[in-house]
Amino acid sequence: MLTSREVGLPEIQAVPSGESRPFWSVMIPTYNVDDYLERTLESVLAQYSGPDEMEVQIVDGSSSPQKIIDCFARVGKGIVGFRSVPPETRVPAVFTECVRMARGQVVHTLHSDDYVLPGFYEKLKAGFETSASVGLAFCRHRFIDEKSTSLFETELHSQAAGVLPGFINQLAVRNMIHTPSVTVRRKVYEDLGGFDERLCHAADWEMWMRILASHEVWFEPTTLACYRVHQSAGTSMLMRTGSNIIDCRKAMEIFADYLARDGALSVLTAARVALARYALGTAGRMLKRGDISAASAQLLEGLKCIRTPAELFQLVDQALHRYSAG
Repeated sequence: MLTSREVGLPEIQAVPSGESRPFWSVMIPTYNVDDYLERTLESVLAQYSGPDEMEVQIVDGSSSPQKIIDCFARVGKGIVGFRSVPPETRVPAVFTECVRMARGQVVHTLHSDDYVLPGFYEKLKAGFETSASVGLAFCRHRFIDEKSTSLFETELHSQAAGVLPGFINQLAVRNMIHTPSVTVRRKVYEDLGGFDERLCHAADWEMWMRILASHEVWFEPTTLACYRVHQSAGTSMLMRTGSNIIDCRKAMEIFADYLARDGALSVLTAARVALARYALGTAGRMLKRGDISAASAQLLEGLKCIRTPAELFQLVDQALHRYSAG
């Protein structure tokens, strides 16, 4: 296995010996914080069972942190710590800093506008305790809007909690897991390095793929996390320029090496077609809103995913099938 230094990824040093090591490090990166942070903290602290079990840290990258400081002073109950990074720090670098600051055995990076549901830490801890080969554990999660109204839930990959064999090929086609639902052993980050700073929108996708290439993944079928989507989110901004699709294509080029050679071609073909289909669907939604510029950007970048006539035929066939079915 190549080291993080050999492939140019940020290094994660081990926690110095002698330091206390809680099981969980819950790291909450914040930027231009809004009114969601209080609920995020409350959802974590409701499951707090002492410093030996969990540390909770806010990692702030905003230029005016006073609102954040007021919130964690009011809600933090003397438990939550506060750290900062320079305001211009890009998202992948902030995530890497969250890991570096973490002292726990397992790291949970939780966006300041997302939250967890009761039982999250208890059930995902059980996954890590079953086997040292489990490097990443995640749960089913719910998409919510600005008002916390439920939109939909993610796929049920298994009826029972446990390891998902061969899940890397499914994840390569489409990123089906989102940051608030994911927990990772810190030792895995130490071995594989931090988040790839060549990416932005898809840096998490590449990281999960990198981990799954050498570690088992545990799935908890209970819905235990909520992922918020809203127009002010960074992802929405990227969609208006098509940068989200560009970044995903770049991630595919990077994680192609993580796939088994005998099946990589078919998996990556399916991934490109799926990304093109997603971009075309996003273009349609943007067009309905009257945002012609954003729709054009999504359409253009989506079509760039298609490399062969066979892939184009596959995309059209899938579109026609969905149209006739719905």
